[in-house]
Amino acid sequence: MKKVIGAIAVGIFLSTFAYAQQGPGPERGTRNMPPEERVAKMVAHMSEKLSLTDEQKDKFTAIHLAHFEESRKLLAAAENREEGREIRAEQELALESELAAVLDDTQMVQYREMKEKRQEHRSRRHGHRKGHGSRS
Repeated sequence: MKKVIGAIAVGIFLSTFAYAQQGPGPERGTRNMPPEERVAKMVAHMSEKLSLTDEQKDKFTAIHLAHFEESRKLLAAAENREEGREIRAEQELALESELAAVLDDTQMVQYREMKEKRQEHRSRRHGHRKGHGSRS
């Protein structure tokens, strides 16, 4: 009887572990999407929120695709987490300056507000991880 219960417990554990390793399904998140799909989804959202013109959509898409590829290359070459954070910060500033050339003043203010709200949401969702120990 103990062997049967043990076998059932092991089976439940393994099935739970395997399920947890699958990650989010196709309906959740954009992490596993190809860059083109991620950017298209983001541009559609930004277009709705910022009332982008067709020309702005095209430029927005080109800027984000180029930024995505450059960031990927730089982050792959990063030697540690701190260097990766610095690269991300630099890339974010570069992206924002490029977007400032495409968006008008009102759109840029809206973009920055959206960015702040997204950062606040992330920090609440992740429990303010910054400064709570080192994971390096």
